[in-house]
Amino acid sequence: MSPDEQRAIAHDIEHVIVRFFNSLDACDYDRLVEQFAGDGAWHRQGKVLRGAAELMAAMRARPAGVTQHVASNILIDIAGADQATVSAYLVIFAHLGGSETPAPMELPLSAAIYNARMVRTAAGWRIAELTSQIRFKR
Repeated sequence: MSPDEQRAIAHDIEHVIVRFFNSLDACDYDRLVEQFAGDGAWHRQGKVLRGAAELMAAMRARPAGVTQHVASNILIDIAGADQATVSAYLVIFAHLGGSETPAPMELPLSAAIYNARMVRTAAGWRIAELTSQIRFKR
């Protein structure tokens, strides 16, 4: 695989990850679910959400509020033409007292490392599995 092909793959994968977190913060759950492979799994809050129906049900059950997920240190390791892994640092701000913006500024809720296993599908790169490890918590 050429360096240009690797850069193109990394670019496409980074967009999926950023689109996922932006969709989460915008409460655009249809778009969030689209970032997963059909049988993709998200290990979230002690549960494994697998497939579109489980992902959507969990998102619709989120409490009202405003969140901002700030991703950085995105590292993509390409394992082949159709497989890759991603790690990213994430700082999460949350205000759960209502959905008006601007919300009152509070300390970050947590800082975590997110890891994703990515697969190339007919629709492009998608999340096959997403996990996180909380490093700091308020």
